Amino acid sequence: MNILILLVGSNPLPNYIVSDYLMGKGRAEAENALPEPDKIILVHSNDTEEFAKRVSNKLNIQPEYVDLNTDERNPSVIVKGIQDKLDELAKADAINTIHLNYTGGTKPMSLYGSIAVSEWIEKEGKKDTIRVILSDIDPKNHKIVLRDKPDYPLDGDLLDIVKVKTDTVLDLHDMKMVNPGTQLMTIPEGELMEFAYQAINKYRTNQKQIFQIFSNIRIRGRSSQDRERSIGRQQADFQANFNQISTEFPSLG
Repeated sequence: MNILILLVGSNPLPNYIVSDYLMGKGRAEAENALPEPDKIILVHSNDTEEFAKRVSNKLNIQPEYVDLNTDERNPSVIVKGIQDKLDELAKADAINTIHLNYTGGTKPMSLYGSIAVSEWIEKEGKKDTIRVILSDIDPKNHKIVLRDKPDYPLDGDLLDIVKVKTDTVLDLHDMKMVNPGTQLMTIPEGELMEFAYQAINKYRTNQKQIFQIFSNIRIRGRSSQDRERSIGRQQADFQANFNQISTEFPSLG
């Protein structure tokens, strides 16, 4: 059994992309060095549970969940949650590989997720029989980066293989569209900054531009008001995109 562990943060798009790629869609034969997962574990907190569910729905999979509740920065909770899930899966079938992609989640989730896997394998005496893969997505070249080269995919990047539709991007971020597929498509006020809607219209034929915009979005907080405040704090980070888009969409000014 090959296991993929994903850490779900406030931006689920990288989780979706790496899963879709590793599930074998469009991968070249030479890239099978990264095993296709038989089981996917989504590690999430209370705040990111909805994003984890949206990833699984869009991928049409039935993953395993590790719920950290409100303890996404608690080392002991992170380690125990992941190790308990590995114990459960190991009872059902032999584990061949464990691939931890730490693109999402908190920094403690990344650190202690890696420690959880390492300690579990040592406890089970499986260091020589279970292959461990640690990876991240490079946000500049959109490749899966491992400790040792090469990076994947070997040719091009993830977005040359994983075709992300606009409605998928929006749905993963829990954003709703009105009149999808038409020139009247819009995002209700308060869902995100207006310029993001304009960006989608402008760049709808260029997935990499869309990915670049949305890959930097972090939406935290349970209430709509909290989410709007969080987005507002990030507006400075998006100013360059905003300026470029607003020149073609004067209504944004």
